[in-house]
Amino acid sequence: MDDSGAAESGSGYPGGTRLIRTPTSWALFCALLGLLLLLLIYSDWLWRWNYLLYDSQLRLWSRPAPDDIVIVAVDSPSLARLGRWPWPRARHAELIGRLSDEGARAILLDILFAEPNPQAPADDLLLAERLAQSGRVILPVIFEQSAPGQPLQETLPLPLLAEGAAALGHVHIDLDQDGIARRIYLREGVGEPRWPHMGVALLQQLQPARWQTLPGGRNPYSGELSEGKIVRDHQILLPFAGPPGHFQRIGYHRVLDGDYPAGLFRDKLVLVGAVATGLGDNLPTPVSGWNQPMAGVEINANLIDALRGGIAIRALPPAWQAAVGLLLLLLPYLLYPRLKPRYVLLTGSLLILLTLLLSALLLHGFHLWLPPAATLVVLLLGYPIWSLLRLEHTVRYFEQELARLRSEPRAVPFYQDSQQEMRGLAFLRQVVPFGRWALRGADGKLLSGDAEVGSAGQPESLPLPDGRTRLELEAGEGEHRGALPTQVRSLLAEYLGQFTPSHQQEPRNTTELLERQIGEVRLAIEELRAMRGLIADTLRQMVDGVLVVNSGGQVVLANRQAAALLGESGEAALGDRPVLSLVAALELNGRHWPQAFHEVLIGRETLAIEGRLGARELLVQISPLAVSRSNQHGMILILSDITRLKQSERKRAQALNFLSHDLRSPITSLLSLVQMRTESGEPLRREVLAERVEHYARKALRMAESFL
Repeated sequence: MDDSGAAESGSGYPGGTRLIRTPTSWALFCALLGLLLLLLIYSDWLWRWNYLLYDSQLRLWSRPAPDDIVIVAVDSPSLARLGRWPWPRARHAELIGRLSDEGARAILLDILFAEPNPQAPADDLLLAERLAQSGRVILPVIFEQSAPGQPLQETLPLPLLAEGAAALGHVHIDLDQDGIARRIYLREGVGEPRWPHMGVALLQQLQPARWQTLPGGRNPYSGELSEGKIVRDHQILLPFAGPPGHFQRIGYHRVLDGDYPAGLFRDKLVLVGAVATGLGDNLPTPVSGWNQPMAGVEINANLIDALRGGIAIRALPPAWQAAVGLLLLLLPYLLYPRLKPRYVLLTGSLLILLTLLLSALLLHGFHLWLPPAATLVVLLLGYPIWSLLRLEHTVRYFEQELARLRSEPRAVPFYQDSQQEMRGLAFLRQVVPFGRWALRGADGKLLSGDAEVGSAGQPESLPLPDGRTRLELEAGEGEHRGALPTQVRSLLAEYLGQFTPSHQQEPRNTTELLERQIGEVRLAIEELRAMRGLIADTLRQMVDGVLVVNSGGQVVLANRQAAALLGESGEAALGDRPVLSLVAALELNGRHWPQAFHEVLIGRETLAIEGRLGARELLVQISPLAVSRSNQHGMILILSDITRLKQSERKRAQALNFLSHDLRSPITSLLSLVQMRTESGEPLRREVLAERVEHYARKALRMAESFL
């Protein structure tokens, strides 16, 4: 997998460069996920999951049954009361007459009368008469094969009955792959979609103008089809109002017996059909319970209610499904690289929830069905793929950085080889003399040193901090013979402690690449901590005060000696302080602080200036600082207390002045005395000369004694 291209700038990382950039392979995998999304949508491989999600949402979408729809059911009590099916057509004529007399607005008779009744031809005439008198009865049309292998054909009611019916409509309900009735085509027919559904035919009888244009997905095919093929148009998904039995229902026999409330059928839409088990076209639906199918007549009631309410559901075409899915897939592509790892899983979960909520919103708010399964699959795959890519990219980055660290000289020599170990012990042997030595493991195996140690007697054994290694020592000579002092033992233990496995062990040789990298990172972090500790301890124990100042004049590093010289409580009090305010009381000789800083920062000069802070005299050394591997620039200030040195210099000057003047004065007087005697030509008396010479000699002697 390849890295990303150029480094990104302005991203808030040091130097404007992101240390671990987004793998470009993420874009490639997102493109592959997009192709997978298209494949899943157009192949419909996840139809079971989509139907499961659709059914779950549909069960939550119940609504009250309308008051103006009544089902007259051919149920078990009616069969028990009126006899076995089929019933005489005169009985159906009686029912139609009674419903018409009761003021029913429309009657949907979901019973097929395709063949004449030779035993009772008068019943056919009576039924045709009642149909014509009512003028509001809808009869069914079915599609069937006359024999196996024969083309489909349309089966209509008897011409005598069809003429008396107000309209004809098909009763075909399309079943999905799992055998559940979810969708209906509002127009179907053999050769062309000439027949409206019975529910649509009923509504068209009541409101012809409104129902000339039908909802639903259109069939794009416009050519002629061969005979025997069903052509469908205006497909909708049916939003069921409730489970079976949700609509108002009354038994067939009760209507014939007059056992119903007055006005029950006035201005109502009456649907007549079989609901008894084994009679009608009972079908499983999304809202049906276990072993509780819904009768075809009740499905018709749901269709009429949904169409009147304008809530017929239309499935989004695959192109729209793909567009929405790709937009949702774009979100993880854009968001994951910009989020912290702890938020990526949460974001992925929220995107999955967003997909489900969007599907529910479109279904319940806009009556559009967006199958979410394909989008959910690619979103679910996106998180682990991103995590693996990020992990692989991070591991590879650490591999490169660790390889670079291994190729560079170590800043702190805490991980040394056996040769360095032996040279170190040789040095300590000169500083703290002891005899021969040997370093042995827990099993007594010689790791380094002299194998002859212990051959002449029991050596002294010094356990090391790891608890498994020990140093065996023979007694030294002279004053060092005998047991080692405690301080010497501690020094040896501290030195050899840096060679113990806790410091120098390499990562385990395991197939787990990540575990091995973690081990190497742990070692690198230990070295960095040791380096930081060494730098901090070195600064802390320096005699001079040290201030590291960035180019903005802020103190970024200081030691306690600098704090003491500047009158602060500790090095922590100097952190992030403006350097000009810290050194304001320190007067430089011949320069002002801004001038000195200008020469260092701009002129890149190194200065050594004396100054005074109260009674203390300091030497201030300022040098420019430039970190080669970053854009960090600044200055290093070293403050040295030279008060005692200056005092010594002044005393020396006084001594030199004393030597140059006071000690020479008697000698000069002696020379003057000799010169006076020589130039005057008059010899001094011996007594006077001796007295004066003695006087000046004793004076010089007293001065010399007082100086000493």
